[in-house]
Amino acid sequence: MFDSWDTRFCVLSNAGLLYFPNEKIESSSDLVPQNFKPLNDFVVVFVNPDEVKGRKNCFRVIFSQDQLKLKPLTLMAPTEQDMREWVRAMRLH
Repeated sequence: MFDSWDTRFCVLSNAGLLYFPNEKIESSSDLVPQNFKPLNDFVVVFVNPDEVKGRKNCFRVIFSQDQLKLKPLTLMAPTEQDMREWVRAMRLH
């Protein structure tokens, strides 16, 4: 299921999670988000590395059943500390 992973630059805002193709801003098109996930009613959980082919520092955003039928979103942080900070920030959201 997780054969390829794409690197994205993510921003947590009051409205939700925005992500961009990369973190470098080289043109005005780089300022346009690639996607947006509203964070109105969701749960964020840590993911066991066995569930994602041994990848570490993963966490999952599970959206409410009532919220547009969004599939769970699995994210991976570069370090364990970054992962914990993301999860904490999202839980405080």
